[in-house]
Amino acid sequence: MIITLALRNFLRQWNRYQVLLTALTLGFAILFVILGTTNGMNVALREKAARYFSGEIVVIEATWQRLILEESAVWKALKAEPGLENLTRRSEYMQNDATLFFAGQSIRQKKLVGVDFQVELNAFGSMDYVSGGSPSPSDASALLISQASATRLGAQVGDDVVVVVGNQFGQKNSISLVVKGIFRDSSFFGYASYLNLGTMNRLMGRSLEGVTSLGGSLRAGYGVAEVSHRLHAALGPTAAFSPVVKTRGDLQKVLDEATNAPRVAVVTLDANLAQITAILNALLIVTWVTVGMFLAIVLIGVSNTYRMVVFERTREIGTLRALGMTRTRLGLLFTSEASFLGLFGALAGSVLGLGLLSLASLVNLGNNSLAQMFLVAGHLRPEVPFEQIAWSLLALIAAAMLGALAPALHGAQMTPANALRME
Repeated sequence: MIITLALRNFLRQWNRYQVLLTALTLGFAILFVILGTTNGMNVALREKAARYFSGEIVVIEATWQRLILEESAVWKALKAEPGLENLTRRSEYMQNDATLFFAGQSIRQKKLVGVDFQVELNAFGSMDYVSGGSPSPSDASALLISQASATRLGAQVGDDVVVVVGNQFGQKNSISLVVKGIFRDSSFFGYASYLNLGTMNRLMGRSLEGVTSLGGSLRAGYGVAEVSHRLHAALGPTAAFSPVVKTRGDLQKVLDEATNAPRVAVVTLDANLAQITAILNALLIVTWVTVGMFLAIVLIGVSNTYRMVVFERTREIGTLRALGMTRTRLGLLFTSEASFLGLFGALAGSVLGLGLLSLASLVNLGNNSLAQMFLVAGHLRPEVPFEQIAWSLLALIAAAMLGALAPALHGAQMTPANALRME
């Protein structure tokens, strides 16, 4: 009864709320855009980082050779873990002195990654390529380089590029590989090149099937904490040696304490992304501060509006009280009207926000190297966090109701006789 009457009153007195409703719509649309953009940047960052760091959860060997000595046991545990998908099997070189040479030009790489392309067929098949594409798993001469590296070298798909590294014995080894794909990235993650696993091991003088990291990405609905701890427990009887590595400092400590004994560590993506995620966390803090300020403005705006609404509807209040409506139900009537104000503002703001996000995704931001790590194909890829939007919607409705509460209670305190006498 009260809800129906409140909705009817809200719709009949639409003109009273137009200005405030417009403000709520614009405010919620901006909030929607901020949340969608920030969440999209976070998803894009983690996808690129997972590819760069071999997964969201990775097992590494803490020996001086870095080769996983208990590979079969680790691989079995990874495959048995229900929370992991898109497994990775790699041999990496991370000394920051790997160099690509082509046509008199050279460029350093932060890392070279030997990839088992049979295992990661889907991941590299869906990579954002400027030209070329994922190589055949059996192609031992294939090389994937970033757009930044290709531009610096002047290389194109099909060109022969010489790769030079220092092996584990301090010698310089080189190999000529053919560029099979150029992927779009000029950010931090763009200074890595990918080649065949066996080729990488030959270049380094390692066992042809040796790997330095095994990992995977999280399936939807699984958390990094539960999966990493479960994996660590599964590896404990055979190889695990330390608590789950969650920070960059812990990871460096593990690597610094390397010995010859077989010891593996379970490393989360956050351990590799500490500095970058700090930027995103700062953005999230700004976002939620903005949310708090917006809700405070809503509360004040609704309160001021309803003081006028209650004053203008004094005779209506007197009539309702004369007909037997209690003070409690009268207060509930006004706060229910305010809830519809918040609801319609949030719904209209969501529609407007979706439109603004769609327009934002069309803008090409690919020329900004810093932004590249948060982009997909040079564009923002908005990801609407529906849970956060839902909580924001409820908070907006609550703020609108709270703003209307004091004026509603004031109006409910009037006696029918006094209310009916007022002009």
